[in-house]
Amino acid sequence: MSARELAHRVFVQVRNYTEKAGWLPEVRVPSRIATPAQLQPWCGQVETIDAASYLRRADAVLCGELDVFSKHAAKIGHPPRWLQDPLTGISLPLVYGPTMPIGGHAAGFDIKGVWEPARHQQWPWLVQAWLISGDTRYLAGLREQLISWLDANPYPRGPHWASALEPALRLINWAWIWRATGGAEGLLFEADAALLERFYEALYLQQRFISRHLSLYSSANNHLVGEAAGWFVAAQTWPLWPESAAWQARSHALLEREMARQYTEDGVNREQAFAYQSFVNELFLAAALVPIESRDRFSSQFWQRLESAVEFPAHVADAAGNLPQFGDADDGAALKLTLSERPVWRELMAVSAVLRGRADFKTSAGAQPDALLWWLGPNGPSLWNELQPGSLAPRRDFRRGGYVVLGDAGDQSDAIRIVADVGPLGYLSIAAHGHADALSFTLSVGARAFLVDPGTGCYSAHPEWRRFFRSTAAHNTVMLDDEEQSLSAGPFMWIRHARTTTQAWFEGDHEQILEAEHDGYSRLQDPVTHRRKWHYRATQRRLEVLDTFECRAGHRARWTWHFAPGVQVRLQPQELVATVGNRALTMTLPAHCQAWLVRGDDSMPQGWYSGSYLQREAATCCVVEAEVAGNQSWLTVLEVGGTSDSAEH
Repeated sequence: MSARELAHRVFVQVRNYTEKAGWLPEVRVPSRIATPAQLQPWCGQVETIDAASYLRRADAVLCGELDVFSKHAAKIGHPPRWLQDPLTGISLPLVYGPTMPIGGHAAGFDIKGVWEPARHQQWPWLVQAWLISGDTRYLAGLREQLISWLDANPYPRGPHWASALEPALRLINWAWIWRATGGAEGLLFEADAALLERFYEALYLQQRFISRHLSLYSSANNHLVGEAAGWFVAAQTWPLWPESAAWQARSHALLEREMARQYTEDGVNREQAFAYQSFVNELFLAAALVPIESRDRFSSQFWQRLESAVEFPAHVADAAGNLPQFGDADDGAALKLTLSERPVWRELMAVSAVLRGRADFKTSAGAQPDALLWWLGPNGPSLWNELQPGSLAPRRDFRRGGYVVLGDAGDQSDAIRIVADVGPLGYLSIAAHGHADALSFTLSVGARAFLVDPGTGCYSAHPEWRRFFRSTAAHNTVMLDDEEQSLSAGPFMWIRHARTTTQAWFEGDHEQILEAEHDGYSRLQDPVTHRRKWHYRATQRRLEVLDTFECRAGHRARWTWHFAPGVQVRLQPQELVATVGNRALTMTLPAHCQAWLVRGDDSMPQGWYSGSYLQREAATCCVVEAEVAGNQSWLTVLEVGGTSDSAEH
């Protein structure tokens, strides 16, 4: 930590505790120096593909139900119990927010369970239901929830004032609602001057809070992007106070700067976490589009880098649109406007296709009329229909961002796709959302996942999950002497980073060869360099993985091969057969090694898969061990074929 960062953190802490003690003057909301722009509501212009499902979703909110991570239809109440965790029932106190502990309240507790309903991403659902049906009870329900929110969360007390990202995400959703309902003159406030005044006060206080609690220096990852995006959206939508012009300028400058900093030139987010790439892409788009007139404020460099970032997922997703789960994921979103399940990258690609005239994005995005409606307004679908579809040029080489794609060309039903991780641990000095996954890879056939990254599990509710899912043993790579590739000092801090270097890359008509190495084990008493070579032969549908360990003494190597939950696995001497549907993957294991299968074992731990936050399920892992010495090479061969039989686990 630099001296400058240390001084900043000390200053913030002193200010927080001074404010908590009541030694600072009470915060007063200044008089407004402007009135908000008049807006036209969208009412009477909205048509969707599945209106009934939008109404059912909104009805559930009015019934006090909301899906919160692992809990379907959690009973959050109407109006919600804003301080209660719907997953454990624990309620948090209204103490000073910036210094309140957000963990350690009870076993299984995760602050994100409290935060999720308070991001107000379900409030646009009520507006959508009103726009579709014309039924004003949805707006009445929204008013009731807004009043309860203002009553229950006074500034700056309680968990919803503990992180600047939370008010930022709320403000994005509030701005979307404001725009869609017609602003101050719309039906949401129904000439209720007192409620509108309270709303304005909350807008000011949340922007002020963000301005004083930005995630800077080594914490300047997706949090800073989200904070800047919400701050900018609010300052643009409601430029009502003496500070508004400065807030606009500062937040806009942050967004321009972070667009250049947080992505590599080939469009890969530097956090090395695919889920956060989608989240940050969405935040940048929200900043430019929720106040619809804001798109022209951003530079051509901003838009060019965002186009690359929106395009990248299309090159690594499988035929079903699913992305590898490299790095952390917490199911975060800026807006949850459509009915479609995640991944959101196709929706963002559709929006970008219209905004940037990218006909080659249209085919990869697929049909997205509802996404265009909710992001761009009633004219969005017609703009989409006017855009002629094109073909996205295939790309494999994203080495600047840390990934290379091997396998078959195209998205046909039997195309093999291999995504290799040859990048850094994560972003900035703490690499908060990176995993110890150097030289790991995933393998899918069409829409069928075989070798997977097991995911994230959670951040704080189950510390043992956190340790496992970010460990070397939770990835398709090699662990030496029971040591991690990178060293951790906490759930969001790595203090020693394995460095990966690409040695060679060849892309031919029918084969690809990739070779890379990492130095994570150079710290051992006998230093080791792990080098891995991938050689894919398209005509044989065969991948050869050659692992070499440059060292002088002997070491115990452990390969872990993680299979998707639906894959059935049978292990024979020196050979493994994995099947799903009518596809089979045969793995010929290195000679002179021991191998066994593990499924759902908490003692190791091993054999777990987390497809979404706070969820996990048993999945098969093949563990292979061998004693390695000198400069030996160990070959694993993977061949894909069809099968008419179902293998038994």
